Amino acid sequence: LQTSLKEKDLGVSITPGTSPEAHINQITAAAYGRLANLRTAFRHLNKESFRTLYTVYVRPILEYAAPVWNPHLAKHVKKLEKVQRFATRLVPELRGMSYEERLREINLTTLEDRRDRGDMITTYKILRGIDKVDKDRMFQRLDTVTRGHSWKLKTQMNHRDDRKYFFSHRVSKWNSLGRDVVEAGSIHSFKQRYDKAHGSGRVT
Repeated sequence: LQTSLKEKDLGVSITPGTSPEAHINQITAAAYGRLANLRTAFRHLNKESFRTLYTVYVRPILEYAAPVWNPHLAKHVKKLEKVQRFATRLVPELRGMSYEERLREINLTTLEDRRDRGDMITTYKILRGIDKVDKDRMFQRLDTVTRGHSWKLKTQMNHRDDRKYFFSHRVSKWNSLGRDVVEAGSIHSFKQRYDKAHGSGRVT
């Protein structure tokens, strides 16, 4: 068998050390390329047209299958966020504003917040049986819950980075969600309640 230093599985680049760096390098390059195409195709972008084009043609590149490769290193988080920082500067009326101000004006959130939200949505879907994943192998629920909601998960400890930041290990934020959020009756309701609880009603 030949040794490979990088393989792509369902659109996600996997390396022997399970670092997401190769995948992040790939998707950020693709996102910059897509932004260059938009700059060529559209001579002027206002807030509304930019938001539509960005959320349809660029942001999905940066978010596809994020629960699989969600980074924990600051350099990777910054590299991804840098794409959106650059993109929001393409709107002439927002130049001179800080990144946070530009996001508020365009009605967007940071990519890091989006990935956290995606982790919570995926956790909800697995626990509710919406995603066909063996939830008992993925998660362990607490036997006794004295405070908060009844869907709390056992915190899994591991000192190896390739396990410590694995999806089922890093979603401890789930335990801090409110009962009304976790016990939502549908995925649509869960998203709405999560966004309201975290002040991220801008998220779409």
